[in-house]
Order: sequence, then structure tokens, then C-alpha cells
Amino acid sequence: MEPLFDGVRSIVDSVANNPSYQPAEPIGPEGQAQAEENPTPEPPEVVLHIPLTSSDPPQPAEAPNDNTAPWRKRLEIGAFAVAVGLLMVNIYQAFSTQTAAEAAKSAADTAAAQLELSERPWVTVNMTITQPKKQRYTGFAAPSLTFNADGTASFNAFVILKNIGHSVAKAIYVRPQMYPPVFERILTEPMVKQKEWCDKVRGETPDEKQLPSLFPDEVDIESFSFGMSRSDIEVAKTSGVFGRFHALTPVILGCINYKSSLSNVVHQTPVLYRLNPVPVDIGTIPASRLELTKLFAGMGAN
Repeated sequence: MEPLFDGVRSIVDSVANNPSYQPAEPIGPEGQAQAEENPTPEPPEVVLHIPLTSSDPPQPAEAPNDNTAPWRKRLEIGAFAVAVGLLMVNIYQAFSTQTAAEAAKSAADTAAAQLELSERPWVTVNMTITQPKKQRYTGFAAPSLTFNADGTASFNAFVILKNIGHSVAKAIYVRPQMYPPVFERILTEPMVKQKEWCDKVRGETPDEKQLPSLFPDEVDIESFSFGMSRSDIEVAKTSGVFGRFHALTPVILGCINYKSSLSNVVHQTPVLYRLNPVPVDIGTIPASRLELTKLFAGMGAN
């Protein structure tokens, strides 16, 4: 009880010693009603939020303890190493398999090419104005050169084909032509024209069912008639040499297409011949007065 009395006594002393203290006037019935009509507003309650402080700084969370047994760790590491090793082995095997497949394909292609090269047909071509002893067809015109009244010309000769290869030559397609080059260009122009003509012939697609075949060592002799147009003859006449000798040197050029029974590759054998200079006179020149020469230059057989 004594502490309680000490507290009351201190409050009374503080009031008595405060000069600004004024005792409250008694409130009568009228004042009480007025006070009830205009009550004095109470001051708002002030709440202080004081953060709690700690003398100790926050500590990081401790990692959970790894209780994995050492033998288990070694086992997991070993399994991972084995998996990586197997992956590398598989990648190496994949590259090795691809390389081996490419090498096998290359070897197969090389073997096929060598087989075709060694066993393929080879068709040779020769021309002659000498009557052969044996030919496939009869009733053809005798070898000769004729200058016609309309300014054109025609030449009859024999084409001799022989298969010197080791397999059947099929779809044999003979495509020569003749023209009289200008004398000044006779050493160069025929080869250029031959290549252009044979490139064109290689792309032609005749009906192979209508074309002959040749077995190994078989010979075929065909009679051909070659024509020279009037325009080609007129161009050749513009040469200065023609003005002096009144003669032309016709050239027979072209190629022979054929295929192997081993593949569908188109092979070609070139044809390049010339007649010695002949006078341009209307009429027929017999074979006995003609000389046919095989030129040393031209396309190579393939």
C-alpha cells in the first residue's frame, strides 16, 4: 500500500506547484447539456512503430548436410564417366560408318567404271570410196561426186563400222555431214565445226529400236550420200585460191553415237575426212578420179 500512497502524493504535489493549474468549474444542468451538445474532441491516438533491433546480424542459412556415402559418390562419378565415354564412342562409330559407306560407294563406282572401261564396246569408223566385198545393203549408188545444175553437190561413199570392244554396242547412230570450207580456213575451221556438230548430235534422241547393234568384232558397212548446199558452195567460192584454181576441197565431218549394254552413257567416235581439191563443173566425177584422206586432227573417241 505504501507505494500507492507515494504515487498519489507525487501527483498532488505536482498540481499544487503548477501555477497554470485552474480548477474546473462545476457544471450545472445547463452546462452539462451544452457539454453534451458540443463535446470536446479527443486527440487522435498516436501509435509508434519501433522496429525491433537485434544486436546480432542475420546469419545465412546453413547448407543441408550431405550424408551421401563416399562409395555412392564414387559410383555416381564412375557411371557419369562411363556414359560420356559411351557417347564419344557412338559419335566416333557414326563418323566411321559414314566414312566407310562413302569409301565403299566410291570403290563400287570405281569398280563399275573400270568394268565398263575394260568391257565396254569400242566402235571404229572408216570411210572409203572403194567398193567393199561385203555390205549389209545392196542397190546403192557407186562412190562418186556430182555437181548439180542447181548449184548443189552430192557425194556417195561407204562408212565402215567395227566393234573392237568386249561387249555389244547398241543404238548405233551415224551422223556425218559435208561442206566445202574456205581454203584459207581449211586447217582450223573443220575441227571447230566438228565439235559443234557432235555436241548437238549427242543431245539428239532417235528411236533406238530402229538403230542397229554390233557384237564384238562385228563389222557393218553402210552406204551414205552426203550433200553440199548451194549457199555453202557460194561461200567457198569467195576464196582467192578458188579464183585461181576454180576448185574446192570438201570436208566430211561428224560422229557416231552408240551405247553400251552396261550403261546408258552415250559414246561417240569422230569422223573427219576431206577430198582432195576437185573442179567445180556440172557433172559426175567417178571414184577413180577422187582421193579421200583421213585428217590427223579432230575429236577423240569417248
